Amino acid sequence: MAAQSLNNPFADYGKIVSGERFVGRQEEIRMINQRVLGTAYGNLAIMGLPRIGKSSLAWHAIMDRKEELLAAQTVPVFFATGPCDGSERFFMNMVNLLHDEMEIELDGGNEKYQRLAPKFIGQLKEKFDMNQVQSYFKLVKRCGYKTIFIFDEFDSVQSFFGMADFQFLRELSYNPDTHLCLVTCSRKAIEDIEVIDGAISNFAGIFTDLRLGMFSEEDVALYWEHFSSFWEVDERYKRAVAYFTGNHPCLMDMVNFGMFNQDITDGLFSRFDNVKLKLMETLDSMVKTIEKDHLLDPAIQLVVGPYYNAGQMQIEKLLKYGFIKKVTPAYKETLFDGMKIGPVWDTYCYMCFSDYSTLDFYRRYYANVPYVALWSETENLLRETVKEYLRLNFLEDWETGLANFLETNLPNPTFQIDRWRNNLEILRRNRDRMIQNFPMMNGCHLADFTLTSQIFDLFIRPGWSWFNAHIFIRGNYSEWNGKFDFLIRLRNPVAHNNVIGHMEEEMRVARDYCQEITACIREWQRNRGNGEGGHA
Repeated sequence: MAAQSLNNPFADYGKIVSGERFVGRQEEIRMINQRVLGTAYGNLAIMGLPRIGKSSLAWHAIMDRKEELLAAQTVPVFFATGPCDGSERFFMNMVNLLHDEMEIELDGGNEKYQRLAPKFIGQLKEKFDMNQVQSYFKLVKRCGYKTIFIFDEFDSVQSFFGMADFQFLRELSYNPDTHLCLVTCSRKAIEDIEVIDGAISNFAGIFTDLRLGMFSEEDVALYWEHFSSFWEVDERYKRAVAYFTGNHPCLMDMVNFGMFNQDITDGLFSRFDNVKLKLMETLDSMVKTIEKDHLLDPAIQLVVGPYYNAGQMQIEKLLKYGFIKKVTPAYKETLFDGMKIGPVWDTYCYMCFSDYSTLDFYRRYYANVPYVALWSETENLLRETVKEYLRLNFLEDWETGLANFLETNLPNPTFQIDRWRNNLEILRRNRDRMIQNFPMMNGCHLADFTLTSQIFDLFIRPGWSWFNAHIFIRGNYSEWNGKFDFLIRLRNPVAHNNVIGHMEEEMRVARDYCQEITACIREWQRNRGNGEGGHA
């Protein structure tokens, strides 16, 4: 039970977290100390998904130590680059922000700076000149000061920086006469931000990368310990938060903001309904980010399938982002109530950063695979055809009708009715789980929730006499059965030792089969008469 309080300690979620409110990230802070804050220093690029805590990390590790740094003649400047609309304004803002800090810090203490700085500032205001900008930063360095610029939302410069601007910023950091320390906070990697018309400068080469992912288990323990003095929650609640957020720090705050001071002893999971929309919106933002980095298709291949051409470098980027994680196949299968989703590599497979996001990712992309449009069209056509088959032959109560039919009309001697019933129940449970998590799916036909294997095993193979008589007319059961098995094997778990060349050939064959299936269904749709029904 939450302690009764008018002040919700999570009310600041989504903003920069600093001071005592900042929790964890000890390894990352240690890296910033070593790279940025010493007498020998370099540049650091903090990268990560939206709202993962990039700005908070930079602020806490550097700006929260401002007084200490100023005492050592190090001036930290936090620069929100988002509002800038041009490179001239960008560099002018750098000068103005640093000058403001210098005036406050010096308070008349450095005669050389006080005497010469107004001259540079005045000239720049009259007419902007890059040489004057460089001269100003030379003055600061020769007055004995180290300057740290934290560029927040650095992705924004891609819209107005040219190659010369990146080179000039590199020169300000690289040249011993100015030697600025640069810390960028961005969603993209520096090398992706600086690409202009296919050309790449050498700006990224002066940075060390810090890819910020989800909280570590140590971070999570510190997080809960931090709030334990005034909010006691049990392990069951903590596991529920992990289920929904996957240790994403901002999402943890967001969920806890909504749950603080609520009675969470009963109906625990239903209490999370009010934050599900926010969680889905956050996944939207993440998806847009990885799509811009050309990582969406690889993520779909790894989490949902079919695996096709996702490379090791793409996998490593997704892991460093924290968007995907490795789990055991058994763990993922349990999440989907016994259904096998996506490829398996011997002892592991991939999920999104949280269980809930994995289900949502599956909801978005299983029926529509962006990188294999024909595949999506074929599967959705099959689902619609299955629904029409059930309607024509068994009317509204098709589950009872189909089950009764199969009791007395086995499609083949090896057909096991009990196994069929069990597999149908697995599909129902998955349907119920998806509707519980995503109520907008309520009202969808059970066939809309089918995997590739379930389309064939639960409906087409048991009803083969009808499908053979009306749709798959050319060819016998053995031929079509082989094609179905081939598509099932590709769409579901695919072993990692399938080399790309082999996979490309298999995908070519799969496209041929999809075209053949689509053609059969389209022909049936054109030729079918009204009122057609009954088992062949």
